[in-house]
Amino acid sequence: MFILLKLILFFIVLAFAGYQFANWYIPRQNRLVSGLLGLTLGIIGYNFFVNLASYLIKPPLSFWLVFLLFLISGLILFKYQKRKSSQPEEREKFLFSSKQIKIVLLVAFIIALIQGLIALRTLERDDSQPWHIPSASLMAHGNFPPRDPTGPLAPLAYHYAVDLFSAILYSTTGLPYWLGYDLQTALFSFLIFLLAFILIWQFWPNFWQALVGAFGLLYAGGLNYLTVFPFARVLYQKFIGGMPIDHPFKLLSSIPSGKLTNPLIDRIFNHSPAFGFTVILVILLLFLLFLQRKISWPRFALIGGLIFGFLALCQEIYFVVIFIVLVGIFLAGLAKRIWQRFSLKKPTKPFNRDFLLGLLFFLLIAAMLAYWQGGVLSHLERFMPLFSLKSEPSQGDLTHNIVSSPEAKFTFGKILINFGFPLLLFLPAIFFLKKRVPKEFFFLLFFVPLISFLSPFIVYYLYPRELLHFFYLASAFFALVTSLYLVKFYFELKPKKHWLWLIKLVFILMVLNGLIFQLVYLILPLGKISKERQVLFAAYPKEPMSSLEKRAEFWISKNTDITDWFFVADLEERPYTSINQHFVVLFGRFAPAYHYTINRPVPAIEAQNYKNLIQTCLPEDLRVLQYKYIYIDNSWPKDLEEKCLANNNLALVFQVQDHHEFIRIYRITPYRY
Repeated sequence: MFILLKLILFFIVLAFAGYQFANWYIPRQNRLVSGLLGLTLGIIGYNFFVNLASYLIKPPLSFWLVFLLFLISGLILFKYQKRKSSQPEEREKFLFSSKQIKIVLLVAFIIALIQGLIALRTLERDDSQPWHIPSASLMAHGNFPPRDPTGPLAPLAYHYAVDLFSAILYSTTGLPYWLGYDLQTALFSFLIFLLAFILIWQFWPNFWQALVGAFGLLYAGGLNYLTVFPFARVLYQKFIGGMPIDHPFKLLSSIPSGKLTNPLIDRIFNHSPAFGFTVILVILLLFLLFLQRKISWPRFALIGGLIFGFLALCQEIYFVVIFIVLVGIFLAGLAKRIWQRFSLKKPTKPFNRDFLLGLLFFLLIAAMLAYWQGGVLSHLERFMPLFSLKSEPSQGDLTHNIVSSPEAKFTFGKILINFGFPLLLFLPAIFFLKKRVPKEFFFLLFFVPLISFLSPFIVYYLYPRELLHFFYLASAFFALVTSLYLVKFYFELKPKKHWLWLIKLVFILMVLNGLIFQLVYLILPLGKISKERQVLFAAYPKEPMSSLEKRAEFWISKNTDITDWFFVADLEERPYTSINQHFVVLFGRFAPAYHYTINRPVPAIEAQNYKNLIQTCLPEDLRVLQYKYIYIDNSWPKDLEEKCLANNNLALVFQVQDHHEFIRIYRITPYRY
């Protein structure tokens, strides 16, 4: 209960500060828009400033200082706004009734509640990876700038925004890391629906069009539910035909799951796209308000550029695609401006110089931030050799892109099944929108999904499956464009009632995959729980630490810091249930095993040193791998502890035992040669 109260207070402060900022940043907006943007900007802004501040002040102190800064700045802005209230500015009219506002908030809450319930039942998707919960634990204990938890000799070249957020929630409220990810799933589902509602309302100021369109963005997907027919056949063979089929219901989980992409409501369970698409919707909304001249170009360039740059820390692929499209829009605008300047023919419509200035500085600020703030784009030199636009037979998986990869088993039929109506209707939808949305926004809606969709066909990458992130972005934009089209088309054709049933049927078939996804995973746990990935029972226990581990945690926190690396013998080489990652999560200290790494090949020298270490425990290997402590518990082979004691100068600094359970910690003193 105390954690819940702290969570409520935490988000109240962020929402309060964000709301005051939104009132200053976009004046005269109605209160629903200001309130929603306030909460969203509060969350994004807090994570943004924590990331920057942590380069100077180690967490968790940086978390608290930025929190205090937000509280103070919110109070200052509140006082400033109150002083201005003696001459109040008229807010933009909001045409919805209080009943309609309650309806949209209720729908958003129900969606978030279902998403949260599904998330609580599993640690699957990216939670179980060693670069998420372990990263969050290390960040909460001072790992900044972030180092790779699987090999701290290298920086963490990963989109770690969600992990930083989970670390923040743990440090400020006491919420366990795994619950922090679950909370993000529910929170971003809530925000994405409401942001989509506000965005669509900016185009079609009609309550039901905005509500249904936002629902379409989240739930629209492919035709994967057609796999219900093989599932029905298996049930028939089992229960009517009497065939001996084990686990007939395991196929149930395959009904809503595509191999190439899934509805956004599914992708949210991969938290990086969830945070990333929340930021994208904020950018789209700010860009639209900028085009409508409701935001001045300096404000758009500075604040919008910082938010857009932060997108690279959530999902760098999304950032790169949108950045390329915006650069194209800027260059096209610049060329038009130059042509108008030197053309003898007077233009019918003068070009907006502020648009070019705002977009130019917006892109410059975003690019500089993306390069310097950390994450993948701050370590491009590591990734560029892994990409190619042609097959490279000498480089392993670079001989495949997503089309030719044996893992993908690509067919054009699979494309249609995975993308479904959002892809089929994209071209008529985009032509329908051409005259109905601002030209620059139209180009964004057209080229972002187009580039995202085509990239996996032409790009070769060492890990071909990672190219699916392009498809995830494409499918979300296909859903947005198609939803905008269908809701407007439906209301404009209302007098011709013989068309209405067809539009309704198409929309139902389009969102059915997302609805089935939620229904199935309210019944079944989401994701694979197998012998290799028993995440609920091994690596990340949801039960409290044992009494011995609590005492060890107290000693480690008081006597070591983030620079002290621990040797923990992992003999099984399993990244998801390894003893090392269990140690990292519990104690917030590095314990690299060098069986696997994040976004890079396993370093051969370190891997060999570690392999030697778990066999002989020689001082040379301990020195090369820079371990300072050895952590021993019941999982260790007895002979390995004896070898470590015989071959090294070790000082026993901590010991605790309860019957047959024990923990011993040795400090490695100068080596004996």
